[in-house]
Amino acid sequence: MLPSFVDSVCTGMEQGFALALDMGGSNVRVTEYELKGNGVLDVVKEVKHAFPPEYMSGTADQVFGFLADCVKEADPAPGTKLGFTFSFPSEQTAINHSTLVIWTKGFSASGCVGKDSVELLENALRDRGLDLKVTAICNDTVGTLISRSYGDPQTAVGIILGTGCNAAYIEDAARITKCDPHSTTGKMIINMECGAVGDNHPEILPMTPFDIALDPLTPNVGLQHLEKMMSGFYLGELSRMWAVRLWEEKKLFKNHDGHCAFFTKHMSFDSKYCSLVLGDNSANLEEVNRILTQFDVTGSTKEDREMMRRIVYFIVRRSARLMASFIYAIYNHMGEAYNGCTVGVDGSVYKFMPYYQGWVFEALEELGRKDIDIGLADDGSSIGAALIAFMVKDNA
Repeated sequence: MLPSFVDSVCTGMEQGFALALDMGGSNVRVTEYELKGNGVLDVVKEVKHAFPPEYMSGTADQVFGFLADCVKEADPAPGTKLGFTFSFPSEQTAINHSTLVIWTKGFSASGCVGKDSVELLENALRDRGLDLKVTAICNDTVGTLISRSYGDPQTAVGIILGTGCNAAYIEDAARITKCDPHSTTGKMIINMECGAVGDNHPEILPMTPFDIALDPLTPNVGLQHLEKMMSGFYLGELSRMWAVRLWEEKKLFKNHDGHCAFFTKHMSFDSKYCSLVLGDNSANLEEVNRILTQFDVTGSTKEDREMMRRIVYFIVRRSARLMASFIYAIYNHMGEAYNGCTVGVDGSVYKFMPYYQGWVFEALEELGRKDIDIGLADDGSSIGAALIAFMVKDNA
């Protein structure tokens, strides 16, 4: 539970230009927006690159140097104020100061944990001759909440469910005890870091043998237990591990000798394959067969393919039900004053995984919360960072 030092949402009437740098995990994006008011905005220019995999375990200079190179490519005007979405567990002490607590999403770069991410970025920008100040730094969930509020000022919760998972919500400042929130509104958006649920008490989560076996294979052993059960970074691997276990028990792929990457290489079965498997409604599951063949799992029977689809179904549906559970818990905590408010969601798993949204609503209905409204916040982390920087600029 980390204060964001963002103490208000948008009115929807903000107008002007805003710049955002969004580092969400697998991609980096620099975007300039024109805010037109009435919840309307346009993209003026955008630079987008995949984050180099070798830098994930590299150094601070490599990580923040690459980010600065992306900003330089966007060619911002000197003096432009920049909003920075940095989607990793961080402790903020001000709207523009944030210390990385731990890497997640497969990152382990040295020289970053315990350091101010804003300082590291501004140093890299300065080294490249860029006259820019990071006006605001936020987590992607805080950005998503703010982004959704530009078109819907009743938004009270933001959720990201893509490579990682996390949530943010509006809290009464008087209930914050770990620091002085310096709130001018009596409110504060809290970055929950709910992917860490279960870190101190793993027994509260219904973990399977596959969750337990997965943890030692990750860069952050013993941490982010909930995220490892439900985020896009791990859904494919959990599905693969279950399938391999059934193969070892001679209950699946009986015609295969196991000499291929699917059976031997961890993290080879990406969550994009989960989406394709779930989306295959053909009589003989031709898409599932194509994917298996791509991994050299040849000679699968229809029963094999049905079992593979069933495995993915259970892994992904569990993720959706866990998401519904923490939405339910957030609303219970916020109380009746926020009944009728909106949840803004961004992230590839929620947006693109077949059946996922329906499973979330199904679980919320089972929990007695049919009233919760969930809306997409497309590009929420980027737009939110730009809006927060813009609001800080206007209030300065």
